[in-house]
Amino acid sequence: MHLERCQEQSQRTLDQFYEEFLRADHSPSREGARTMLGLIHRLRALNDPRRVHGRTSHFMLCLLATDHSLAPPHVTIHVNNGNGFRIDYLMPAHTAPWPGARVTAEAWTEDEALGMVLEAMDLSGGWSF
Repeated sequence: MHLERCQEQSQRTLDQFYEEFLRADHSPSREGARTMLGLIHRLRALNDPRRVHGRTSHFMLCLLATDHSLAPPHVTIHVNNGNGFRIDYLMPAHTAPWPGARVTAEAWTEDEALGMVLEAMDLSGGWSF
């Protein structure tokens, strides 16, 4: 998968953004950064043709289908206390009960989070092949 930071936040790469937290005095910040970087590296290692643009906000990573910071975040990944994830996706308009409805779940392992992110990308309809 081609995963890079969206252009409007391009002063630092995704890796540089989270690596900065590895030097924090606050232990949960270091652990959260390690957790997010691990998932980012796993996503990039996938044999997946999608181009994904990441918009960051601390320990939240919004996955965008287009390279614009105002694009809808089709999938959002939150790190929970450095050792788990909360993943949500924007439901497509034709299946959503109301505009902007999102589905949310938690994952406690990186493997589980990886599978949930891929399924959320598919179900959101943001990326087509």
